[in-house]
Amino acid sequence: MYAIINGLKIHYLIEGTGIPCVIPSLGGTPIYERTFSTNLRRHLELVFVELRANRSDVGDIGSTTLDSIVDDLDQLRRELKLERIAILGHSGHGFIPLRYATRYPERISHAILVGAVPAFDAALLNEFAKYREMLASKERKDEIARNWERLTPVLSRATADEAMSLSYPANGPMIFYDAHFDCTNLREGHANNAELFQRFWGPGGEFSRFDPAVEFPNVRCPVLIASGVFDFACVPTTWHGIKDQLANHEYRVFEKSGHFPHLEEQQLFDETLIEWLKRN
Repeated sequence: MYAIINGLKIHYLIEGTGIPCVIPSLGGTPIYERTFSTNLRRHLELVFVELRANRSDVGDIGSTTLDSIVDDLDQLRRELKLERIAILGHSGHGFIPLRYATRYPERISHAILVGAVPAFDAALLNEFAKYREMLASKERKDEIARNWERLTPVLSRATADEAMSLSYPANGPMIFYDAHFDCTNLREGHANNAELFQRFWGPGGEFSRFDPAVEFPNVRCPVLIASGVFDFACVPTTWHGIKDQLANHEYRVFEKSGHFPHLEEQQLFDETLIEWLKRN
């Protein structure tokens, strides 16, 4: 389905019943539609929202900010006649529920961060490198090296958008517990936009402007942080210390998961989230 938000056509899909839980994306929601369980849909009304790109309009990328997409998300909430919503942000999208919580504190019931990090800064990049060097096995490192060796000739002929599609499965050993897992099918139906990705994920991008020391003390809703031990893309140790600046948070580590604990340890993830929601 579509809604017109600030002149842009925004795609959304609603599945399940229960507490309204919005899952926003700047790069397509098919991967989220496939990785969250049927069981979770019995407890939550999942609202998958493509705030930009893929099946939604992109708009003027140069003027798009974290605040503007959060404002668009709140306008969609009003369009759907939802009084309060939980927001689940995966990976870089974890900044969305946190910023929403500071801009619209009365409209968010819960912030759920899955495979997320507290900041995109130099210290974080150093932590990534250290974690990978210490904990990634030789097998895992060799597998990603082979993937990129096979991919390099193809990338030389690819557009920037095509390169994003090709790179995701090549990086599989960095984001999945099973270093040999082929995640190609999970991203079927995604149309990538490299310019939008750079605008938010790139050096100096919108996500790099998020300062947890400033933002976290202003987040009052309950926050669940779910990290995977084998997540070498958004390593769990980045939360050490800084998470305590969130007034009401719970931190859970999934020991047989990478970047997608909601897929790799689906039953445990569902039980953890549902139980946490009942307590908060």
